Amino acid sequence: MTSKPKMIPLCQLRRSKQNVRKTDRLADIEQLAANIQANGLLENLVVQPVQANGREHPVYDVVAGGRRLAALKLLAKRNRIDRDTPVPCLIKSNGASATEISLSENFIRVPPHPADQFEAFAELARQKLSIPDIAGRFGISETFVAQRLKLASVSPRLIAEYRAGATTLDQLTAFTLSDSHPLQEEIWFERGFPEMPAHAIRRLLTSTQVPGSDPRARFVGAKAYEAAGGIVVRDLFDAEDDGYFSDSQLLDRLVHEKLAQEAQDVLQEGWQWMEILADADLSLLSRFGRAETVQTEMSEAEQSQLSKLAERYDELVAALEEGDDTHGAEIDRLSEEMAALEGRTVSWSAEAKAQAGVIVTLGHSGEIEIHRGLLKLGQHGNGGLQEDAAKRSKKSGNGKGSYPDAVLLDLSAHRTAALRELMAQQPEIAKLALLHALVSRLFYPGAAGCLCIHASHTDLDRAVESIAESKAVQALA
Repeated sequence: MTSKPKMIPLCQLRRSKQNVRKTDRLADIEQLAANIQANGLLENLVVQPVQANGREHPVYDVVAGGRRLAALKLLAKRNRIDRDTPVPCLIKSNGASATEISLSENFIRVPPHPADQFEAFAELARQKLSIPDIAGRFGISETFVAQRLKLASVSPRLIAEYRAGATTLDQLTAFTLSDSHPLQEEIWFERGFPEMPAHAIRRLLTSTQVPGSDPRARFVGAKAYEAAGGIVVRDLFDAEDDGYFSDSQLLDRLVHEKLAQEAQDVLQEGWQWMEILADADLSLLSRFGRAETVQTEMSEAEQSQLSKLAERYDELVAALEEGDDTHGAEIDRLSEEMAALEGRTVSWSAEAKAQAGVIVTLGHSGEIEIHRGLLKLGQHGNGGLQEDAAKRSKKSGNGKGSYPDAVLLDLSAHRTAALRELMAQQPEIAKLALLHALVSRLFYPGAAGCLCIHASHTDLDRAVESIAESKAVQALA
C-alpha cells in the first residue's frame, strides 16, 4: 500500500548523502528546470525525515529525486518560484534503506526509444507549438528540436525499420535530405545489397543536386541563389554542411550572369575576343597558344607593399600549421592581393591584344580566373598569323592540311620521352610536380593534369564507428 504524497516546503528539503547518483548528478539540470517550470513537477520526491535536533521546522532528506530537487532549487535561486514552494513528497520512514530506495528509482528505468522522442515532438508541433516554444518547455536548443522534427518527417515505413533495428539512427538522418517518401523507400527497400551506409544514402538522394562545396555554388552563394528562387537543401545534422543546390540549370545561369558582369572590365582592355566558361580545365587551356608578354618591374612602393603582404601571409600560414584555422579568409585575401600585384608586372602590347583573347572562368575554390593572352589554333606568340592550312598543305604535300595521325603520335611520344629525361635530371622540379599532382587529385577531384598519378584517402570512421576512440587516430588529429 502506497501512502499519499505530502506537500513539504522546498526550503525544508535537502539532498541525501545516501542518494546513489554521484556521477553527473547535475547533468542537463538547466533542461530539467525549464521543463519543471513549463509543466510542473510531474513526479514526486521520495524523502526520509531527519531528526529534529532542536530545529524549529522539520527537515527531510531526499533519497530519490535529487536532480528534481536541484532543478527546483535552481528555479528558486533565480526567483522563478518561492523558496517555500510546496513540493509533493512521499515519506519513507521505515522499511527499505535510503540507498535501496534511491537505487530502485534510478536503476529500474527504461529510457524512451529515440523514435518515440521525435514522434512526440512532432505531436507537439501538430498541437501548434512552435520550435522555440518546444525548446523553451524542455530547456533544449531549437536546433535539437528542428532535428527531431525532421526525423519525424521521414517515411513511416523507414521509422518502423528503425524501431525494429533494421536501420541505424545515422542512416535515418541521411534520409532527411529528401522530403519524398517514395524516393526514400525506393532507395532503402530496392537496394541491391544488404548494407547501405549513410554516406551512400546521401549520395543517392542528392545525385541530381549540386553540393554547396562545388565551385559554382561557392561563386554564386546561397543567398543570391535563394533570392533567384532556388532552394538550398541543408543537412540539419551536419554543422559544417554547405547544403545542396537543387536546380543545377538555375545555378549555371546565375554563374554565367555573374561571370559576364565581372568580366565587363576585361572587355575594355582591347582583346580581340573573350569567352566566358564556367569550367575551363587545363586540357582546354592547353589547346591555346600564348601571346608574347612584356615584363615590367615593380615600383618601390609596390615592392614594399608586396613584402608586407608576404610577411603577414607567412605569419598566418605558420599559425595555420600550428592548428589555428581562424584566419582562412584573410589568407585568401592576401593571396589575391599578392597575385594582383605580381600580375601587374606582365602586360601585352596592343599588337598582341589585337590577335589574342581572354577566357574568364572559375577556379577550383569558386574564385574568378582570367586567362589573358590566349592564341587560337593557327596563331603564334608574336601576334601574327602562321601560314594558313592551304599553304601548309602545299609545303607538306598533304592535301588534308595536317600531319597524319601516325606522325602526330610518333612526335608526341618523342616529346613525352624528352620531358621525362628533363624531369629525371631535375629532381627538385620532379618533386614539385609530384606534389602538385597528388594534392590536385585529393583536393580538386576531376582536375586535369599532365601527370597521371593517383592518390586516394580512406575515411576509417565510415568503416568502423569505434575508430574515433583510437589513440593513434587522436594523435594524428
